[in-house]
Amino acid sequence: AEVTMKMTKMRAAVVGCSGVAVEVVKNLVLQGLGGVTLIDPKPAQIRDLGMNFFLTEADVGKPLAQTLAPKFKDLNPFCDIKAA
Repeated sequence: AEVTMKMTKMRAAVVGCSGVAVEVVKNLVLQGLGGVTLIDPKPAQIRDLGMNFFLTEADVGKPLAQTLAPKFKDLNPFCDIKAA
């Protein structure tokens, strides 16, 4: 319980929304981290769909960080997710 309380006060910045980064962010959000800032302005591409299970074909061409932020928020509405 003590560790969980500490995690709710922590924030993380993640630069790049590759497949590995998305998995790490998912785990942090589900563990109850206080907040995450995603930094990746590049647009999603078709090839990203194979390594990022949060993306769909409708997301192709949209900025990755802005596209993924609401999807992570759905996992944990108490985690402050921002796209930069």
